[in-house]
Amino acid sequence: MIVMKFGGSSIASAKKIKRCIEIIRKNLNSKPAVVVSAHSETTNLLYNAANTALDGNVEVEASAELHNTLVEDLEIDSRLIEPLLN
Repeated sequence: MIVMKFGGSSIASAKKIKRCIEIIRKNLNSKPAVVVSAHSETTNLLYNAANTALDGNVEVEASAELHNTLVEDLEIDSRLIEPLLN
């Protein structure tokens, strides 16, 4: 077994995520345990959402937009993700 950790900048775009997938696939014989960080910009968006929430407002649109763009760029059927949002 090997542990493969991918940081935020290495999964910041669909192209970079696809590259990580290639690396993982090349190492399947080693039975990888894969760990990923929040992708680039997500931590800042969560921080901003938390600060906004302290003021009594909930702001998740920017984070949702970022993730929806990745889903589209990766050509993932959005119906697979909808149950996770409910």
